[in-house]
Amino acid sequence: MYKLSDSPHIRKKDTLEKVMYDVVIALLPCMISAVYYFGWNAVKIMVVAIITGLLTEGILAKLMKKSWKCIFDGSGLVTTLLLALIIPHMTPLWMVALGSIFGIGAGKMAYGGVGENIFNPALVGRIFMMISFPSTLYKFHTADGAAGATAFPIVKYMGADWLAANVGGKTELYKSLITGKEILGSMGEINKIAILIGFLYLGFRKRLKWKVPLLVVATSGILSYFYGEDPVLSILSGGLIFGAVYMCTDMVSGPVTENGKAVFAIFVGACAFFIRKYTSHPVGIGYAILLGNVLAPLINKYTEPRVYGKDRNMKKIYGVLSVVILFVSGIFILTGLDKISQKRKEVREEKLMSQVKSYIFQKDLRYEDEEGIYHEGYVFIPAYDESENKYYLVLGEAKGYGNKTIKFAMGITPDEKIAGVRILESSETEGLGANIKDEKWMEHWRGMDTGYKFEKERDAAAGATYTYKNIHKTFHEVLMKSKNLSQEDSQEEELDGEGGATDTEWGDENSEKAEETTATVTTTEETDGEGGASDSEWEEEGESK
Repeated sequence: MYKLSDSPHIRKKDTLEKVMYDVVIALLPCMISAVYYFGWNAVKIMVVAIITGLLTEGILAKLMKKSWKCIFDGSGLVTTLLLALIIPHMTPLWMVALGSIFGIGAGKMAYGGVGENIFNPALVGRIFMMISFPSTLYKFHTADGAAGATAFPIVKYMGADWLAANVGGKTELYKSLITGKEILGSMGEINKIAILIGFLYLGFRKRLKWKVPLLVVATSGILSYFYGEDPVLSILSGGLIFGAVYMCTDMVSGPVTENGKAVFAIFVGACAFFIRKYTSHPVGIGYAILLGNVLAPLINKYTEPRVYGKDRNMKKIYGVLSVVILFVSGIFILTGLDKISQKRKEVREEKLMSQVKSYIFQKDLRYEDEEGIYHEGYVFIPAYDESENKYYLVLGEAKGYGNKTIKFAMGITPDEKIAGVRILESSETEGLGANIKDEKWMEHWRGMDTGYKFEKERDAAAGATYTYKNIHKTFHEVLMKSKNLSQEDSQEEELDGEGGATDTEWGDENSEKAEETTATVTTTEETDGEGGASDSEWEEEGESK
């Protein structure tokens, strides 16, 4: 007797749960590496991402009249772990929770749940966080807390040789990029050895096609070589390898045909390179994979196997070529627009700085180094008049009410007085702290030195005492730091024999200045660290707006 059943008639022992938990096992090396480098922060981020993501999945499943037990199939666990591993370890936990909720809710359950999503849910959550909180998601830290950008933007603007020279040579740089030691990046992306272990496990368990991640990495590396970049640095930097192994191989959001997988991999590798090369985004693998997800149904359609006995459909081939040409053209158009936008921004900033310099100094000065000197939290740009007297244009930040950032430019004269002040950016309350942008308020700073004392009735316009008091303390601090910087310059000139005075003459003068500066700095340290005068010198008030 025959038993009739629907196709397919090939049975395998694999289940969704087995596949998903194999991916979890493959992620273990990256998870262990994240905990090793970043400690409890990594643990907390992973726990928060998992709990909020699975709760979201269970609640939405009940609302969709499905079983809440779907949270145990492993798919949600994989998504939340991936999300946790592709964000910086200093990301606030509430942001992690929002990203996990959005990734599961909008990236997975909105399409019907497991197997129905058209985008990789972890990437949906990551892109949502990048768009919503760019200042946090683009700021990375090493294990010891040093902050900065990943290797990509440094190489883009400073060059690979400069980066290598600052870490002890290319060999040391490559070694650091492989092991993740002292490398800035997302938690699970920095250690390439851990990723390789997971890749080998998935390959031997036949959970992925080897050629997909290899083609993604090879395409990006080859394009880097032909564009005159270091292909090894291009491959090892950022999240390219992590994305190639754990996200390009997603069985749901990627193509299912064999040829389609290859086309998808090459497309993602090329997009990742061009996005990094021609746009303001330092790493493009996330956006590249989402673009590939959009094209996956089309790639499936035009790469389906030929039916035996039938000729190839040339219309389909022409259709694929047309789509490729359109997307390549679109990339170049978008990158062109990005360049135009960046150029306009640079022109605006240059024009603004020209106006700022003109207002502050009210005379033309010669700037030998537009980049300036980074000194104790502020940027000092030296400038000279026709008599070679040294001025400084100082760029820095102060804290306003509610810890809001106030960006300013200040000019300092050769006799260490304020030449002028200009507020570049402020989000203070209109009618109160926002009056720091008033021309009259900025004008009254001209000629002031470190001996100027803050008086609430005179210097705190519109009753915004905290804002005015705090920015006054910051300006005082800048003047003190400019004195220290001038002293360092004088000492260097003395050592170089360019000071024009004997050691004895300089010694007496520097001793007096050093004692004076030490006394002032000691007073500064007794404050809350934000200004240059002790609490006893400030008029006591409630620091309220």
